[in-house]
Amino acid sequence: AIRTTDLTKQYDLWVEESHQHLNNSLAEFPESSNTHNTLAWILSRAVRNLDIGIKHSETALKLTPFEASYIDTLGELWFAKGNREKAVEWGEQAVLASKYGRLDTMGRRSSAKTRTYSLAGQLERFRSQPFPKSSPNK
Repeated sequence: AIRTTDLTKQYDLWVEESHQHLNNSLAEFPESSNTHNTLAWILSRAVRNLDIGIKHSETALKLTPFEASYIDTLGELWFAKGNREKAVEWGEQAVLASKYGRLDTMGRRSSAKTRTYSLAGQLERFRSQPFPKSSPNK
């Protein structure tokens, strides 16, 4: 939503500072799957450096396979790149993983159901919504 406001300069600065901070963290802790995924997610939502985001997303999934939220991030990156087919493919895998794969909800059924419902909503967005656009400055 912020991409549609006059705050794009501030948003661009936040994205850049976040990117630098997370890269610094990864230099010290290169096997932090959550940090790789967080960086990938920020880049996907910012619609910039998407190829870098895909590499971080793939690294997160290598470190922590079958984590539904990490799989969804890869779908989000493909959606931001304008590749609906790959976005839907990864979105479907995220929904399946939320039902049968790794979840960091520690066995709470209501949390697992909520996660699956949320990821199913993402999948529907990948199937039907317009692709996001980057800010005019990028």
